[in-house]
Amino acid sequence: MKVTLAPAIAVLALALLGASLAAQGQPGTTLPRIGVQPTKIELVVNLKTAKALGLTLPRSILARADRLIE
Repeated sequence: MKVTLAPAIAVLALALLGASLAAQGQPGTTLPRIGVQPTKIELVVNLKTAKALGLTLPRSILARADRLIE
């Protein structure tokens, strides 16, 4: 999955995630024990790349996509 964020927003998002994890953890707690949940899941389909790879995507995938890149 490719995630693209403006640099300032990416740094802010990482800082907020770190603060959230720190608030949940106890001394000695490892990250796998805390767990991380995505705040948003988005399906983006790049049609140009799919075509270049010779892929034909089912209509059900295209219908579920939040965004289609031409």
